[in-house]
Amino acid sequence: MSSIDRIRKLPGAYRRLGRFRKIVHVFMKYGFESAFESLRSKGGRLFKKIFLPWKNNENNEIAAQYTLPERLRMAFVELGPTFVKLGQVLATRQDIVPPEFIHEFSKLQDDVPPFPTEQVKLVIQEELDTSLDSVFLEFDDIPVGAASIAQGHRAKLKDGTKVFVKVQRPDIAKDIRLDLEILTQLAYAIQRHSEEFGFLRPVKIIEEFSKTIDSELDFSREMSNQLRFERQFADREGIKIPKIYQQYCTKKLLVMDYVEGIKGTDLETLKKSDADLVKLSNLGAQLILEQFFDHGFFHADPHPGNLFFQPPATICYVDFGMVGRITHDEQKLFADLLLQLVMRNYKACALILASLAENDARPNLGELERDINTFADQHLHRTLESLDVSGALHDLYQLCYRQQMFLKPHIYLMLKALGSYDQLGRSLNPDFEIMTQVKPYVGKLLIEQFNPMTILHRSKSFAHEASISLEEMPRDVRQLFSQLLQGKLHFEHTVEGINKLSKVFNGAFNRLASAIVLAAMLVGSSIVIHANPKPHWYETSIMGLLGFLFSGLFGIALLWDMLKHRE
Repeated sequence: MSSIDRIRKLPGAYRRLGRFRKIVHVFMKYGFESAFESLRSKGGRLFKKIFLPWKNNENNEIAAQYTLPERLRMAFVELGPTFVKLGQVLATRQDIVPPEFIHEFSKLQDDVPPFPTEQVKLVIQEELDTSLDSVFLEFDDIPVGAASIAQGHRAKLKDGTKVFVKVQRPDIAKDIRLDLEILTQLAYAIQRHSEEFGFLRPVKIIEEFSKTIDSELDFSREMSNQLRFERQFADREGIKIPKIYQQYCTKKLLVMDYVEGIKGTDLETLKKSDADLVKLSNLGAQLILEQFFDHGFFHADPHPGNLFFQPPATICYVDFGMVGRITHDEQKLFADLLLQLVMRNYKACALILASLAENDARPNLGELERDINTFADQHLHRTLESLDVSGALHDLYQLCYRQQMFLKPHIYLMLKALGSYDQLGRSLNPDFEIMTQVKPYVGKLLIEQFNPMTILHRSKSFAHEASISLEEMPRDVRQLFSQLLQGKLHFEHTVEGINKLSKVFNGAFNRLASAIVLAAMLVGSSIVIHANPKPHWYETSIMGLLGFLFSGLFGIALLWDMLKHRE
């Protein structure tokens, strides 16, 4: 890298350093010293020496007054949009995050003021490379809503069409990506060195969060998702997807039809209208199940705020920033899981659930089987149709959390969407039972497994994969023996606890070496004092006195380190 390139990167490095200090100081303020003090690597010591403030009484008072989940939520609020968004995402992951944290994170809201209309218009003009008047006949300066990433405005195109304009906040992408870089560094350090928080797999959480937030920052992805929904439901009655105007859409700007209807959060107005609530509840379930099982592509955030109802029986979806994809094999696994639960074959359930999760190590299938048995006793004492889906999903997430099994993100999103709509359906229609709607899809998938054409296709796929493996096997064996004969074959292995033991030995040897150096300094200083070379101070060699002074300071530092790490 040239000197000019280094100079150019200095402002970014300085900005990163300043933000890093801010993040760490806020966490320290809310009593999370242990998360940083437990970092035993060189980088961890650097954090403590350079970035961390001294512990003060304010930290103690906050830690005594609030619980750990409350303090973490307060820290997220103070650190701004990226952390608020992270907390909101964590609030939905009941299979990863403990219940007490879920309760606190669910309180986080995008409580941010709208940014000025002048900036909104400037973003639009920069993105479209033209004036606002050349695109819009009217533009409402008052936003419909403001969130941490974007805000929306009503407008009219030149032909009079009412549209909704979604505009990204200026510089928000740069700020969020800076926070993500720092969060990634902290996550790696905490997972490697913190016993208190390492079990939460912070690296995995930040990786998934980064993917989610990247999708939300790139409006062109949301546009593509919306266009796909429009195509797959083009001839479907009862659903409306807002038309999107691609010529006015960019990575920071979306323009689509303005949706007229009753928001899903306004149930009182909906119940007073001429809407057919029973038909709407059943239609909503059919639509979401079609997304899961017919298309394998679904709206992953169908909460009431993202649904509009148009009486008597039409549902309009908005906000396609978060979507999920599920393969046909995963659809069959899900159907098989329900079947084995009903048949009380808990061993098979344990194997299927493990296939739908991501695990660092193979789960204890015996314990998992017993947990599933308990789960079934709690929820399957009634018919499948009358199953309390929301309650069952909550207990399933807790089961996964206890077993340290992390559901694959798209599987979790599917279950979350199912649970979310189950609650909305029951609020529309007290007699609503979503499992009544699920049952035909599950039956269809199970019957399909025994279809002769399906078996033939599966056999062909297996034979094709087997033939490829057999063709590659001789080459792989030759490569294995070639590397073995040339001494290039390497094996990697991990011994549990070896890193901690290595740190203990390294610390002991470092202190031993420091003690030897200290002894040498004392002996050397004594020799200099005895030789008494000039210059003198009170007839004593200054060089010898300095030697004793530095030896004393070095000895105090060594003693302090030994006392601090005496455990």
